[in-house]
Amino acid sequence: DATHMTYQRVLADAISSSKKNDATPASAYSPSSLLDPQIHISEKSLVLHTILILLLFVLASSIRLYNISEHDVVIFDETWFARFGLEYLRGEYYFDIHPPLGKMTIGAVMYFLNFNSTNYFAYENPDTKYFDEDDYASVRSFIGLFSAATSVLAYLIAERLGLSLPSAVLVSVLSIFDGAFHVMTTYILTDSFLWFYQALAIYAALSLWKKEDGEEEEDKRKEKNKKMWENDYRWWGEWGG
Repeated sequence: DATHMTYQRVLADAISSSKKNDATPASAYSPSSLLDPQIHISEKSLVLHTILILLLFVLASSIRLYNISEHDVVIFDETWFARFGLEYLRGEYYFDIHPPLGKMTIGAVMYFLNFNSTNYFAYENPDTKYFDEDDYASVRSFIGLFSAATSVLAYLIAERLGLSLPSAVLVSVLSIFDGAFHVMTTYILTDSFLWFYQALAIYAALSLWKKEDGEEEEDKRKEKNKKMWENDYRWWGEWGG
């Protein structure tokens, strides 16, 4: 009857419209789209993604490890944290006032490098020269590599937040050349471990919560991010003033 025919026509039109909306244009996967900053980085070539991660890690590592053995004396809070690492080698009980993971990691590196735990009291004051038997440069290098990995995580976090490829790379590069970040992560301190594990936790959470969005939801997300950055810039300006 007429009602049944009308129902079939409406249903057919709805299915046809749905197929048109779901269709993905072939241009979205063309080679030129790999360099389009408006396309989310997850749609780009996996090879390009991997190359960027390796390049950022190599760049960060070269910056962090450059001339790292120049100062062969105890610098700043190394007088505390280098000795905290040696505490774990002495085999004696002591009360650790901080969460121990970072200092235990330093202690483990010192153990494998055959540090002499009896030198604990020799490093009580800054500018004290390290003994030749204690390979301080390798400990600093190990900590510097954690810092380099943190800069890579900065890129991955930016990617998970939906930033374009150039923006995600910029975030990582800014962290690599940040002077304060460089200083605090190239000496025997625990800051490098702290920032690495914080960044890793953020990245893991974003990876867990990330969902594939449709084109309409993607546009809404971009508009929301734009407003968020506008509010942040205004807040920074007000706070700085």
